[in-house]
Amino acid sequence: MEISERNNLISIQSGFSVGSYDTANIKGSLVFRIGREGETYKGIGKDEIKIECLPVITDEQGALGSSTSDSERAMITESAKEILTLIYSFSDNTDLEQALKYGKEYLEKYTAAKEVESWIVK
Repeated sequence: MEISERNNLISIQSGFSVGSYDTANIKGSLVFRIGREGETYKGIGKDEIKIECLPVITDEQGALGSSTSDSERAMITESAKEILTLIYSFSDNTDLEQALKYGKEYLEKYTAAKEVESWIVK
């Protein structure tokens, strides 16, 4: 099972949006913010994604993902050694702990991931 399929499985089961990113392609610290006027990024298998007024994850090079689509710049490839998976929650988080639990189980079972850590950032 590929990462995108695992993300979709988590999304279907939990109702949360899920994004995964190759940490080797993340530069500096991550910031969660609202997309700026006219801001876009190249989506995976898509044209430019318009992210103005949407919640986005950014680094020092700009936006690299949102709850609607991930970017080509930080997409997971066969060469990825370390992956960051985000579960986007815009609610009271009552089911977030459960989503983290089976997200970890799916990583270990379907992608042979090791040393999986999880935490909630508010």
